[in-house]
Amino acid sequence: MAAPVIDTQLAEETLVAALRDFVGSNGTSDAQRYDVEKSKIKALYRARNYKPVWLPERRWSPKVKDLMTAAALSKREGLNPANYDVNALTASLPDSDEAIAETDYLLTAAYMSLTRDFEEGRFNFRYTINLADLSSDGLAADNLLAWLDDRLPKSKYYRDLRKALQQYQNIVSHGDFPEIDASEVLKPGMEHPNVAALRDKLILMGDLKAPSPLDQVGNNTELSAEQINHSLSPSAGDAGKQAEALQDQLATNGDDAGLQAHDEQTRVQTAKAQASNPNYFDDTLADAVKHFQVRHNLSPDAVVGPNTFKHLNTSAEYRVLQIKANMERLRWEFDPTGSRYIRVNMGEYMLRAYRDGKEELTMPVVIGKPKRPTPVIADKVVTLKFRPDWTVPKTIFTQDYLPNMLANPYYPTNKGLEVYYNGRQIDPVTAARRGLLQHVTLRQPPGDRGALGGVRFSLTNDLSIYLHDTPSKSLFSHATRAYSSGCVRVGKPADLAEFILGEQGEWPMSKIRRYMSEGDTRFVKVDDPVPVFLSYITVWVDDDGTLRFQDDFYRYDNELILKFL
Repeated sequence: MAAPVIDTQLAEETLVAALRDFVGSNGTSDAQRYDVEKSKIKALYRARNYKPVWLPERRWSPKVKDLMTAAALSKREGLNPANYDVNALTASLPDSDEAIAETDYLLTAAYMSLTRDFEEGRFNFRYTINLADLSSDGLAADNLLAWLDDRLPKSKYYRDLRKALQQYQNIVSHGDFPEIDASEVLKPGMEHPNVAALRDKLILMGDLKAPSPLDQVGNNTELSAEQINHSLSPSAGDAGKQAEALQDQLATNGDDAGLQAHDEQTRVQTAKAQASNPNYFDDTLADAVKHFQVRHNLSPDAVVGPNTFKHLNTSAEYRVLQIKANMERLRWEFDPTGSRYIRVNMGEYMLRAYRDGKEELTMPVVIGKPKRPTPVIADKVVTLKFRPDWTVPKTIFTQDYLPNMLANPYYPTNKGLEVYYNGRQIDPVTAARRGLLQHVTLRQPPGDRGALGGVRFSLTNDLSIYLHDTPSKSLFSHATRAYSSGCVRVGKPADLAEFILGEQGEWPMSKIRRYMSEGDTRFVKVDDPVPVFLSYITVWVDDDGTLRFQDDFYRYDNELILKFL
């Protein structure tokens, strides 16, 4: 955008004075739509001695073009360019000091809003950045557009979702997916009018990537039996040659061989007839249904029942919103600065540990039940606590333990828990008799059956959320693993401890296992704290490029989607 050439009639000092007055009067109520605190805008201008950002010398700065481009490109990040309104603010050049001051102020508010949204998300509930200082850094950069782009997450999860968002936005723009009649369950081997629609939709969704050879039977009489149905015995030639061979076999080998040949020919002809019937649910379609079910976290049985229909008939428009919600939560994370980090993908019920950008360790996890969900946070592992004791959190005590204790004061004793009142251990019957049960604290001492297992991985948050071992190993074999009270139980605690402590001194696996199973509680500080992301990702791309979807079992997606609408 070329800067208009105009005469400069007043000195720069008059613009500085106008901006100082405008900012000092707390700007304008129009800035409220950018949801940036006035104090942060004022801090940025104060650091600049109130010099205009976007309209120095009463003409547009080259940085305005970068801001316009970044605002327009925010659509690919799942954000709405209208949130920043940069085009409207730059539609015409203001012609007075007061108008320049107001326009400059509003553009700064829009810029700071965009910076915050890229850096930590638009709907983050716990911002940590100093927005004024960060925005000042951007204005000092040689290339503002590149600087803004660098604020976005660099993880593969985010890059993959950006591509998926564009794909699904294109689908919506072309009329969305057609809906399939879900009135009857569809199964392999059956013939039904809805099978053709199922096949067409799976092609559109990429699960049936190309027409099966079966679809060509009507146009190709030379198709082999192997092409017609891969479950049939392999054929050496095409169907015509096979028929000739069958006739020769009939003439040469007598009646028995002839009957066998006739049966085989009948099978080939039946397969050809089924393949030419678009309403027949064949094996190729069954494989495509299984592929669809796997990537939607459904049991891959090839049966199209209520759950499979629900995902098949989920609109691309909703998927766009779901992808936006996931991209937003990924913006809440910080980019790890070291060589190692850990990600718990709650949607996948898996933990993955990375070193130098490569996955080094993976394991199943158990996360919070829907009534006590694991929060979405970015944190760091700072301490390992071997043979940990466990103090029952207040919420769990009130909701789970207290009702049982009121019915039976010996309940905590039977569970291996100690009862404390004002820091001193007390007999639970005495506590009940004195009416103190509501005010006691429960503690489980270290032991082989401790709730936290052999090791706890302590984080820095104030939510009492951490990673830990568990004696309940059987839960890791379940397909869905939302059973905890908020913390994350890890399937391979010793391996995770080795990953975290492996770079500080001598920590062989034998020592880790000994610390987990013997002796008293021991604390080990992590010299270089390892970033850990508790991520609720319900849309992601597998290593093989498959786009995966998970049910919104925490309702976190829907909560964010309402904010995007």
